[in-house]
Amino acid sequence: MFYLLRHGETNFNAEGLIQGHSDKSVLNDKGKMQIENAGRLLAEKVEYFDEVYCSDILRAKESWEILKEHIRYIRVSFDSVLREQFQGCFEGLPYTDSNWLLNKSCVAESELDVESRMADFFKNLDSEKEILIISHGHALKLFLSSIGVGIEKIPNGAIIKMNWNLNENESPVFEILTS
Repeated sequence: MFYLLRHGETNFNAEGLIQGHSDKSVLNDKGKMQIENAGRLLAEKVEYFDEVYCSDILRAKESWEILKEHIRYIRVSFDSVLREQFQGCFEGLPYTDSNWLLNKSCVAESELDVESRMADFFKNLDSEKEILIISHGHALKLFLSSIGVGIEKIPNGAIIKMNWNLNENESPVFEILTS
């Protein structure tokens, strides 16, 4: 069973700024509370996690530091594969600034590349284990879309419980857990 957790709200989320790989974006008070609530909910639902995988970007690691006080786990690993889509020179700009959409000179990661790296990561996981993955909204959304799960937006601090085995070409069964 997989539990996918989007990091808590950050200052960049609240201000409508593009985050990408930026470590200037840190959890705000609301984001910390979202993760506290997620931690309590996960503690109720799961006896322990066999494995925890967390993006190595600061806001995900901050979420892990809060979450680990609530759950039991055997092992945690930080992995750059779970990062948000790289947005290059657009990081820190407002989403409402339409000029960033027109700038073709800035190097950024394609959505297809994000889908591919996330799918490759999931292929190596044991779906028989209880696994928690802490990642980012757009990266998770792109991955889920690539396996046929259409979710318009994954809120900060949201948990998606997913029963699925990529290697057996099953249709994923999922639910969004809320506290």
